[in-house]
This record gives sequence, structure tokens and C-alpha cells, in this order.
Amino acid sequence: MPDAQWSHMQALVGRRLNKNIYTKQDVLACPAHTVLTEQMLRKLIQLGVELQAEDVESRADTIDRVVEHAVKEMKGIFHFARESGQLVVDDIRVHVVPTIRQSAEAGMLYQMLNRLQLEDDVTCRHSIAVAMVGVLIGQWLRLSEEEIGLIAAGGLLHDVGKLRVPAEILNKPGRLTEEEFAEMKRHTVYGYEMLRGEEGVEEDVARVALRHHERLDGSGYPYGLKGEEIDRPSRIIAVADVFHAMLSKRVYKNELPFYQVIKEIAHSAFSQFDASVVAVFARKMMETMIGSQVILSDGQIGTVISVHLHDPANPLVRAGERFYDLSVMQELHIVHFVPNS
Repeated sequence: MPDAQWSHMQALVGRRLNKNIYTKQDVLACPAHTVLTEQMLRKLIQLGVELQAEDVESRADTIDRVVEHAVKEMKGIFHFARESGQLVVDDIRVHVVPTIRQSAEAGMLYQMLNRLQLEDDVTCRHSIAVAMVGVLIGQWLRLSEEEIGLIAAGGLLHDVGKLRVPAEILNKPGRLTEEEFAEMKRHTVYGYEMLRGEEGVEEDVARVALRHHERLDGSGYPYGLKGEEIDRPSRIIAVADVFHAMLSKRVYKNELPFYQVIKEIAHSAFSQFDASVVAVFARKMMETMIGSQVILSDGQIGTVISVHLHDPANPLVRAGERFYDLSVMQELHIVHFVPNS
């Protein structure tokens, strides 16, 4: 199979067919509304079928469908847990985790995150975004499928303890009082208590709910754990959680630009976060921005050309006919990122 043909078809993984697909012999190869998998696409190629753009839903429609399906499922699960006190983890494993794992694709991440920025169902949307970013980090680190599955579940459930936090604290538009903030921080312990007693919930998943606000330098909560006391899934979800929280607008704060978030997390790598996690996270995230336009601090509009392995937050940028290596130019930096649409 030619590489170009497979590359074209592979980009369609996760898309849904708009219509029935037939072979040249007029035999039904794949029915309409089928969500394409890699295995199905290989079968179509073997049958001599090449899909056209009009045969499949658009990338934007795929993103909308995947995100809204996950939000609907999580909203229902969280609502039932809030009303009944019971968390149906099996529903998350069956209906949401597979969606997260299939849709965690670097090339679609920015669009996915954009769709998750809507201000309704904030906890559900944040949990889905954190799980998606966590799965990507796990893939970039080449972790086992089993551990990536734990990260997906941990990301979806990391804030489940907020279901026990009073709504007037959770939704307060202003700054929390000291007492209110102390209660908010207890969501980590509440989450652990809710999960550790649930049948089928791995201890690793419950620990993510407990430890995702811990920091390597001991500055986190609830226990001020340090270094190796914090397990790897919790370290990964800590980065994903902070990343999406900083990107998100809330009633009490404005969102930060994508580039600024990456840079701030990169600068925290050797104090609060796992340096090996942040290194691959920052590099891969910045690589998704290659080809995007940026506004430089001197007002020029440039394009990201390449990303440095050891300094991904300061890429090589082309503006007009000139190239600027931001890793060696302290007087010039990126002010604003305009990601690929």
C-alpha cells in the first residue's frame, strides 16, 4: 500500500461515514454512520475503495460529535452521583473512556479544547479535556496501554470530589474566603473517598483524585507530598489539569493565551512538575503549532518554523524574509499565538 494512500486514509480514523460505501462490484463494504477505525480503513483499501471528502463527516463535525457525546455521558453520570450518592464507574469505562482514547489526537487537540471551552457543564468539560491531554502525554511518553487507560479514567474522575463541595462555594464568582478555599481543597480527599470504595476502581485512579494537586516541591495539597511520593499518573494529570485550567475562562479569572500557558508550565518543570513529563508535553504541544502564525513583541507577524528539542517554548520563527531563533534572542518573544484552524 502506498504511504501517501495510507496517510490520507489514516487521517479519517474516528470520522463517521455520511453514506453507504460500496466496492467497484457494487457490494456494500461499510454502512452509513459507521465510525471508522484503522482496521476498517485497511479493509477498505484491500477492497480497492478510496474514500472521498464527501463520503465522511467533516473534521469540525467529528469534533462536535465526540465532545458532545462525552459531555452528555459525563453530565448524566455526575448528575446521578450528586442525586443518589452513587458513582457508576462502569458507565464511564464503557461509554466515555473509549471515546477519550480514540479522539486523543494531537492534530485535533486545539479544536477539541476550543469546543470544551463553553461555560456550561464546566466540571464535565474540564474533566474531559484533562483526560484527553493526559492520554496524549501518556502516548508521547510511550506508556503501556494499561497505564494510559488508568490515566484516561483518572483524568475523567480527578475532580469528582467537587460533587461534595457546596454549590455556593463551587460556583462563587468572587474570591474564596480562607474557609471556603479550605473546603474547596477537600475535593481531593472527597474524590478519593468516593472512588476507593467503588467496585472496579483501581487504586491508581483513586490516587489521581487525591494527588493531582500535589507538587514535587511539596507546595501542593492535601498532604504536601514531594518527589517520588507522587505516582506517575498523578504527575501527568497534574500537568494536564493546570494546562486546561489556565486556558479556561472562569467567572473569577480570564483565560491565558495558549503560548503563555505552555511557557509558564515549562518554567515550572524543575520545581512543581515532573521535568520528564513537562519536557515531552511542551515540545509536542509546540510542535502542533508549527505552521501557525504568531505576533512577536516588536509587532511583526511571523510563522513558527520549527521547535527546539531542549527549549520548545522558544521556537524558530520566520517573519517576512528573516528568521528569528527565539532561544537566543532575549529581546524578542511571542506575544500571541494564532493556532491552526
